[in-house]
Amino acid sequence: MQTQWLACLTLTLFGLVLAKPAPLSHDDDRWDTPRLKQCLVELGYEPKTLSDKKFEVALTKGDHNIPVGTEVSGSGNYVWLTARLAETPSDEKAGKLLRRNFKIQPAQFYVTDKGHLMIGMTCDNRGLTNAILRKALDKLTSDVAATADEWGK
Repeated sequence: MQTQWLACLTLTLFGLVLAKPAPLSHDDDRWDTPRLKQCLVELGYEPKTLSDKKFEVALTKGDHNIPVGTEVSGSGNYVWLTARLAETPSDEKAGKLLRRNFKIQPAQFYVTDKGHLMIGMTCDNRGLTNAILRKALDKLTSDVAATADEWGK
């Protein structure tokens, strides 16, 4: 009886060891704030420091000058790209912009607590490269230019 119990316990423990997921690596490839700034410089931008974690780059799309804020999220899992577009939109305009989110996703329009109309987009911070960030910045600025009639400029 004791041999069977020991064999059962051994198999159970062995199964638990095999079923345990691998630990997350602490040396993952997520960017930190200095790496984000380095990328912006490498892409030819001149990042303006807005805070210890946020930079702004001046971009142009068509005849639109678009200052885009960039920052690593608090969790470190995302890089946020944001642009302030206007003051508080009317309810009618806000409804149209909300419906427009469907067409511009993963970018999205939103209104801050202070009433500023913004557009934002996140980039997954795993495997992020300069090319991926440049593509995301281009997508965001293209969306700003393409929707300018709808948000007010």
